[in-house]
Amino acid sequence: AWGVDARMVSAGIVGGAVLLTAAGTWGARRPRVVRVTVPIAGLPAGLEGFRIVQLSDLHVGATIGHPFVRAVVDAANELDADVIALTGDVADGSVATLSAAVAPLADLRARYGKFFVSGNHDYYWDPAGWHREIERLGFSVLTNAHQLLERGDGRLLLAGVTDRSASHRVPGHASN
Repeated sequence: AWGVDARMVSAGIVGGAVLLTAAGTWGARRPRVVRVTVPIAGLPAGLEGFRIVQLSDLHVGATIGHPFVRAVVDAANELDADVIALTGDVADGSVATLSAAVAPLADLRARYGKFFVSGNHDYYWDPAGWHREIERLGFSVLTNAHQLLERGDGRLLLAGVTDRSASHRVPGHASN
């Protein structure tokens, strides 16, 4: 009724879907830095300017590999972190398959250390193996555990609590 060919409409819809998919894929492959300032009343002077870099949901696997992890590490190291917090969902596959892809994580630098707490995907593929691999890469694994950090007159307690939905898969990992 409008004089528009149904094939042209279909081609336009398919073309639009392809462009949106390509744009989403391109955007998802680039590390994104979001800076957040957290005002804390009464913060000890020693913790003023303390910088925590949080990395989460890398999901290294069939479509995300070594080049992306290297770009994340390079971007994170430029932020001059006091602490690196890797908060789960590192990989979607086995350690044997993906250890080379996640290897750049060993190059992350932070003055007070690198810490890891698991996410639900970290329990799908040999959680004990992944915890060993993350430790091998220089991280302290906080499985329902904490670490006290001190800088000047300030003390910061970092705590890691396992993912509630998946931690039942490994004895001793129930979220606590």
